[in-house]
Amino acid sequence: MKALATQRLMEQVSSLEKNVNRMSSISFTKKEEKTHKDVYTCIVDVTVFLDGLPKVKKWANQSPGQSSLEIIVPLEVIDLLDDYKKGSSHMNLQARESNRYLDQKLLETKVKETITTSSLRTQKLGEKLSDWDDAETYWIGEESESSRLDELLLSENENNDSNDEDAVSVASSSSSNSSILVPTSRRTRDEGSDIESSDEEEVYDYQDLQEEEDSNNGETYTFNDVPMKYRQILSCLLYYHSKIQETAEENQPERLALITNDEDLAYWAELFGDPKTRKRLLVKTVNDWDYLVSKPDFEKSYEYTWKHR
Repeated sequence: MKALATQRLMEQVSSLEKNVNRMSSISFTKKEEKTHKDVYTCIVDVTVFLDGLPKVKKWANQSPGQSSLEIIVPLEVIDLLDDYKKGSSHMNLQARESNRYLDQKLLETKVKETITTSSLRTQKLGEKLSDWDDAETYWIGEESESSRLDELLLSENENNDSNDEDAVSVASSSSSNSSILVPTSRRTRDEGSDIESSDEEEVYDYQDLQEEEDSNNGETYTFNDVPMKYRQILSCLLYYHSKIQETAEENQPERLALITNDEDLAYWAELFGDPKTRKRLLVKTVNDWDYLVSKPDFEKSYEYTWKHR
């Protein structure tokens, strides 16, 4: 009788343990579902640290909308900051402060086993294209004048038909920096000035563009013209682009952006993308990206920017 009672007790204990484990598993699954966030990957170059270190610190600790950011610092950027840290200029001071911040932040990241919020880390050795020639797969190149005008007219019509105030807000905030398809260079203008141009000024800008294109006799850059100094960071950027493409859903925004204040790097980066859809890589200046991630409806604003760049 005692043995039977013991056996029953053991069975009851075993049953209770199974129930507890099952409840814990369900609770953990629900917790995972609640804490799951879409991750937006942003590749930052050296100008981001030299021009906007406080903003980088903010991005690494904020969760825009219902999502999180993964800030990737290319290895090349670490080397450049080391080169810039010697001296007494403001740029040298920024480079030294950036180095200290990165050392501290990367140490904190190593201590954490799992990361559920926005984070910052360096590029891993294997996070690049195996060969630079592989980048040609993603080469789109420059657009012809007629293609530029067609896309601008299409974008203008879409904006006129839209009654979404947020969409209009995003369009106005990004009209000077959406892509190389816009006639006026987005980074040559003063970012602190939002003065709207008149119709005469718009015609003048177009005439300048036409005269410049005529003077160049239609010559355009090719893949082989990509400057050597930009190939490392572009290789890192395209590596992430290729990985996202493997699992990307049709017509879904690519959660990847290059953040830079280097207008030349931005120009070359925007010559790459998805040749099938003609969607170019998304590039933002430091201030533009900071404005975007600060919006309460970040995901919606990002999607609009991605579709209309």
